[in-house]
Amino acid sequence: MGLPKNPIRRRLYQSSTSLASGLSSILLSIYQATLEYEIEGDDHLRLLQAQRKNYIIAVWHTFVDAAIFCLHSRGVCIYSDHPRTKQYENSWTHYFREIGLKTIRGMGYEVLDASLGKQSQGIINFIKIIKDGTPALVAPDGPHGPIYEAKPGVIYMARKSGSVVVPVGMGFSRRVIGPNWDDFALPLPFSRVGLVVGEPIVPAEETDEDSLALQTMEMEKRQVVSLAVSGHLDGSTAPELSRDIHNLIADGIYRIVVDFKELDFMSSAGLGVFMGAIQKVREKRGDIKLARPNPGIRRLIDVLGFTHLYQIFDSVEAAIGAFN
Repeated sequence: MGLPKNPIRRRLYQSSTSLASGLSSILLSIYQATLEYEIEGDDHLRLLQAQRKNYIIAVWHTFVDAAIFCLHSRGVCIYSDHPRTKQYENSWTHYFREIGLKTIRGMGYEVLDASLGKQSQGIINFIKIIKDGTPALVAPDGPHGPIYEAKPGVIYMARKSGSVVVPVGMGFSRRVIGPNWDDFALPLPFSRVGLVVGEPIVPAEETDEDSLALQTMEMEKRQVVSLAVSGHLDGSTAPELSRDIHNLIADGIYRIVVDFKELDFMSSAGLGVFMGAIQKVREKRGDIKLARPNPGIRRLIDVLGFTHLYQIFDSVEAAIGAFN
C-alpha cells in the first residue's frame, strides 16, 4: 500500500504510520535494553574519529537492524532505498517500510530516504552528508539483493566523498530469522550481540567499471560472519549449529568465525560439526576460525589434533584480522 493520492486517505496513512512508529520506538528501546553488546575492533572507529576521517560502515542487509542498535551512540546516517517497481509501490511492504523509517528517526538516527525522487539524486545527497563529516551506514547487498553479494555503490560513494569503507560483521547467541530475501535476522531478547569492526578499506583513485568491480570484490571478501555458541555443544545440540553453518555456506558466506567465549562444554560430536563444513568453505577459498575457547575446550582440540586443521585465536578481532 503506497502513499494514497486522496488527501483524506493520505492523512490517515501518515497518522497511522506515525502512531505505529511511536509505539515501535518505545518497544524497541525496551527490547534494546535487554541485549548485551560486545564490540571487537572499536579502535578502528575511534582512530577514524580522532583523525576526523569520513567513513562508511558496510554491513550486510541481514544485520542492518541489529547494527543500528549496536551503533546507537555513533551518530550515523543510514542510507535507505527500495526497488522502484509498481508492484512494490502498491504493496503493504511500502507501508511497513514507512513505519520502520519513522521508528528509526524516532530513536534519534538520521535517515536519508533515497526513494524520494531519482536514485542518483539520493546518492548525491548522501555523499554530501558524508562529506560534511557524518558517518554513514550502508548495506552493500541492498536494497533487494542478491543476499551477501556486494554492489559497487558503496565503493563509489566512498571515493566521491573522500571516505574509507569500514566492513562490519555480526553474530548473535540466539536469533530469529525472517522470511525476506535477506534472511533478516534479529537477536532474541536477553541475547548477546557481537559486532566486529574490520580494518578500513581505502578506495582506489580509479572509478571505472573494472576497478570498482575489483574493489567491491575485496570489500565482499572482508565481510566475515561471527557465530557465537554457548552452553553445551554435544550430540544433541550439534545439529542446530551444523544447520546454521551450512545455511551460511548455502548463502555464499565462506569466511566464518566461531566464538566459544560462552561455550562451557564441547564433545567430539560438537567438533565434528566443523569437520563437516571445513572442506566446503576451503573449496571456495574461505575458512572457519575458532576464537576464545576456555582451557578445557582448548585441551580437547589439542588432544584430537584439530590444531592442525583450525586456527585458534584469543579474540574475535584477531580471528577476523587473519582473514585479511
